[in-house]
Amino acid sequence: MSNAVIQQLRRQNEMLFEAQNKIASGKRLNKPSDNPAGMAQVLDYRSKLLNIEQYQENVQRGKTLVEANELTLELIDELIGDTAEIAETYRDSNLSDGARTIGADAIRDMYDQIVQLANSKFGNNYVFSGHQTDTPPFGHGVEISDSGATIGDIEFGLTADAADVTVEIRNANNEVVRTINVGGGGTAGANAFAWDGLDDGGAGLADGHYSFTITALDAGSPVEDYATYHGDDGEMQFMIGENLEVSMDADGRNFFTPTGGVNVFQVLKELVEALENPDVEAGNRQISAAVSELDQAHTHLQNKRTEYLPKLYQFGHSDNHWTQISQNLETAIADIEEADLTQTAVELQRLQLAYEATIATAAEILQPGLLNFLR
Repeated sequence: MSNAVIQQLRRQNEMLFEAQNKIASGKRLNKPSDNPAGMAQVLDYRSKLLNIEQYQENVQRGKTLVEANELTLELIDELIGDTAEIAETYRDSNLSDGARTIGADAIRDMYDQIVQLANSKFGNNYVFSGHQTDTPPFGHGVEISDSGATIGDIEFGLTADAADVTVEIRNANNEVVRTINVGGGGTAGANAFAWDGLDDGGAGLADGHYSFTITALDAGSPVEDYATYHGDDGEMQFMIGENLEVSMDADGRNFFTPTGGVNVFQVLKELVEALENPDVEAGNRQISAAVSELDQAHTHLQNKRTEYLPKLYQFGHSDNHWTQISQNLETAIADIEEADLTQTAVELQRLQLAYEATIATAAEILQPGLLNFLR
């Protein structure tokens, strides 16, 4: 009888502990044994919530990138428009050569700003370099890596043929480490040649990023150079659902140097040449042609910007969808997991009374005297 009473007290004590734990935690499920089937459902729902959180994070990243790229393209578009206005100001005017030089310098500044915007980053990644997110898409740069085993080519563009081309390669401190006279000069358009990765003394240079400047002449007259593309044709992809991705064009060429379209960087440098052309009439004809091409570039950028609208719709729709699903899952988890505190408090009070009654009853029934104990 004593053993039976003790076992009953232990069971009642465990039930009291469980009730107290439910009130303290606010949950009816505190361990798998409380409800194995319910716990399995809760774990499944929580796993789905983790996936949804990742999808929502991807959605937010995608929306932010679209908005950032849209702003970048808007600024570039405005700079292109400002450049065209400057060029129109000097066309068919009787301004002095000095004034036209000021206009050429202003357009060089516009060019530098557009290159900088085209090399925009999202976080630590370049957004217009395709999959080469650690490489600036446009500019005059070259990489040495793998302990000098891999050396990039020197790539640049020229607005016209040049008989004499000199390349100055600079390190991170902007110090000239190598000067190369390109044999045969260069041609109008894209140019490239292999570099051995050595300095002027013939020693191998350390791994890293090196910039370079181009000086091009033809019959003693300067030829402008411009930036070329250093990325690839990759896309940026965002997983926003199971087997559902949103892809975004990240190939900078499709924005600024499209095949069959206008190379923005080349046209800007051609405008500089036009303003510095001593033959004013020829320069004005060049300006007219360049302004017409800038109008085409403006139209092209507008078309690329419209490509972002369906992306924003997809991201917004997905965000709303997953927010609703997440709320439904949270409600389902609460229905399974959370305790009714009022009901649990009543149950706790009942268990306490039963426990106290059991103790009192046991005290009345089980009263061994000294003689019974000695037997």
